[in-house]
Amino acid sequence: MKANFWKIRAGAAASVCLCLFLAGCQTQPQSETYTAAETEFAAPPIVLLGEGAPVYTIIRAEEASDTIADTAIQLRRILDQYGMKPKILTDFEKNPVSEYEIVLGDTARTCEALEDADLGAQGYYIVAEGQRIFLGGATEEGVQMAMEQFLSEFFGYDEKKKVEIPASLSVPGDYREIVHAASELRSLTVEKTDIASFVIAANKEFPKSISCVQNLLAAKPGVKLKTADTVTGPSVRFEKSSAAKASVSVENGDIVIRAADDETARRAFTLFFNENIRGESGDGVTLPAGVYVEEDVTAFILYSEFGAKGDGKTDDMNAIRAAHAYANQAGVTVRADTGAVYRIGAFSTGAEIRTDTDWRGARFIVDDTSLAKNQTTLSLFTVKPDKASYTVTPPASLPAQAENIGLTLPQDSIVELTDKTTPMFNRYGANGKYADEIGTHSEMMVVSADGTVDPLTANIWEYLQITSATVYPIDPEILTIRGGVFTTIATQTRKDTNSAYYRRGILVNRSNVVIDGLEHYVEDEKAGCSSYMGFLRIARCTNVTAKNCVFTGRLNGGYDISPSYACHITFENCIQSNDILDTNYWGIMACNGCIKTITLKNCSLSRVDAHTGFTNVTIENCTLGHQGVNLVGYGYCVIENTTLYGKNIIKLRPDYGSTWQGDVTIRNCTWVPQWGEKLGSEVHAVFHGDYEAFHNFGYPCYMPIHVTIENLTVRDGNYSGEYGGVYLFNDVCTEWTDDAFVQKMMTEGYPYHLPESVTVSGITTESGLPMKISPNTFMFRDVPITGLSR
Repeated sequence: MKANFWKIRAGAAASVCLCLFLAGCQTQPQSETYTAAETEFAAPPIVLLGEGAPVYTIIRAEEASDTIADTAIQLRRILDQYGMKPKILTDFEKNPVSEYEIVLGDTARTCEALEDADLGAQGYYIVAEGQRIFLGGATEEGVQMAMEQFLSEFFGYDEKKKVEIPASLSVPGDYREIVHAASELRSLTVEKTDIASFVIAANKEFPKSISCVQNLLAAKPGVKLKTADTVTGPSVRFEKSSAAKASVSVENGDIVIRAADDETARRAFTLFFNENIRGESGDGVTLPAGVYVEEDVTAFILYSEFGAKGDGKTDDMNAIRAAHAYANQAGVTVRADTGAVYRIGAFSTGAEIRTDTDWRGARFIVDDTSLAKNQTTLSLFTVKPDKASYTVTPPASLPAQAENIGLTLPQDSIVELTDKTTPMFNRYGANGKYADEIGTHSEMMVVSADGTVDPLTANIWEYLQITSATVYPIDPEILTIRGGVFTTIATQTRKDTNSAYYRRGILVNRSNVVIDGLEHYVEDEKAGCSSYMGFLRIARCTNVTAKNCVFTGRLNGGYDISPSYACHITFENCIQSNDILDTNYWGIMACNGCIKTITLKNCSLSRVDAHTGFTNVTIENCTLGHQGVNLVGYGYCVIENTTLYGKNIIKLRPDYGSTWQGDVTIRNCTWVPQWGEKLGSEVHAVFHGDYEAFHNFGYPCYMPIHVTIENLTVRDGNYSGEYGGVYLFNDVCTEWTDDAFVQKMMTEGYPYHLPESVTVSGITTESGLPMKISPNTFMFRDVPITGLSR
């Protein structure tokens, strides 16, 4: 339920307006305006500028919060620009009292017109009484709103425009503007007592905490509690504690906060409020006896403590960035406020994450609709390592599958070797224009301090002339990011206007990271608009796990997951929010830069795609949609206990040479060709490739060296009369039909290495038709195949 607003304003006839307000007009939203011309009893105006204008003083409470103190300073700074030059004083009893005052927030000054005014959750007031002007609100935010409205209404102030000083300026002497904002939570009961009956037991040791309690409860459920020196009924009270942890509990009908100091108590109540009240709405919430929160609140900070509103409207990026900057220095966890909705629009610098981060219970709206071109590739969050990368003098050369890199390092690291003299991955086809950009010979390897190479990440190719070596130190401790529901409002910029991939998401550059429970959704994505390159990107790091996550398939050739130049990447219990069989949403994952050792467990995604290569891939207990598995690379590929819906189980990407220099095992799997649609004359094969024998890809090209298929069920029962059954291999090279072509390929082109062995067992087809080797029987005539008749 949205907040309920209504506004009462008067230039005169204030008593009429206030009577209406107090008589119960708050039951229906309404707006009434009265002007001085409506009555002959208008009070004399309050002159602020011009001839005879007195010198005004800004008054705030002696125990005002830092936010209110900052608001007072902001008000003085702006009034200075108009030549008023007010001082700021507190309501300390020994300070001078003047009738010419602008009273900010709750103070010892009284205002008859406000004694019974109901501001609701976050309402505010601007009231003139005598020669004083009262600016205040139910919360700190309400006070800020009152100040801004006052400046706009009477001074015409706009922070984006140059100040224009009027010759004279005055405020009607009986001006009233009282705005009520109702809470979306109608009531809060503690045991059996409405929170409105509570008072806060005064305690000079906990002024920030008292202000915090007042502001949070004023926001929800919309009750501003007063303090009292003597308490006889239900109360919020504070107790000094020497315990390391702070606590908030419901005891004997009271809310009791125990903490070592004011700051700890404030943060403890904020946590209590977040977990029990903030996310609630509707008729009411009851806090029963025994509700208890105990936590070492010094170990974490909240976004709200750095100014984040979490209201779904305010752009909170500056506050989010500031929170992480502080946490990175202090070494503490960052937590989102439970129930908060953080909006993130355009920005020039994203947030750096170097400590554990907990986004559980919060949502993020990522608004990509109004971005400049230079803002589209800025990450919202970058998970950074503690130590920066550096370059070292590389060995002159390195054999393939090197066991030691020949370098001594300060700690275990990832080493990136580059050979710019030997281009690799010379892409073929429509996108071949990118060959120069991705052709440089470069790999990532996990290397121990003594130079020993992790064999699962050893270099695939021989390096004849190493031109550079970059070292990325591995952080030994696990950094964990939990939760967070992100919704991207997609760009409406057309691809023909900005063809660059958008990268507005989370970039992981640190090793040893776990992302647990992240969810990402997309709204308003339209065909023909700019593409996205991964909301989650992982690059130049090792040991990164994403588990229990939700991702969204993208339109326009874009992706939601994009690992690049990384090692030991795991996706576990991850799903796709849209239909994995919907061919409109094809881009869920694209891997670049030879990902080494990638594992998928219990995932449901539209596809797994090795763009510029995998080394070692394991897929277990997964469901893969209409694009299946796209492979190019080296090492082992094991697919077990998985259901695949693609035209093929494995597509050997033709643009990179349809090459997999290693073994493939498919065990205990189910294949539903063509997504379960009716099958006809089109060829459906376990392996699909398309080899261009006269294009130099920069490396020798292989079909899988050893193929093992055990217990494969093919659900091909939906077929027409033209259907002839599935194949093991498609017609991978259509010209490979005689010895003359083979001889020409060997002398003028680039040889293609066929499998050394194929073993098939336990094939079951719903159609009853046997699996065949290939439509091109000549090409595979000499391949040793066990389990299939020729």
